[in-house]
Amino acid sequence: LERLISKLILDDYLHQDISINDTYGTANAYIRLGKTTIFSTLITLSICIKKKKTLMYHQ
Repeated sequence: LERLISKLILDDYLHQDISINDTYGTANAYIRLGKTTIFSTLITLSICIKKKKTLMYHQ
């Protein structure tokens, strides 16, 4: 999936924007269609990333 998205960005089918919020320490990445890209059917891509909670033991 990562290679496909990278290829579409490099070929100007997609455009990537990254917004950094220093106040909250967050970053959001947005992917949108390139300026000249036209699709005849709707494409929907949803990606969800979850962080694992790790337990740390102190001795």
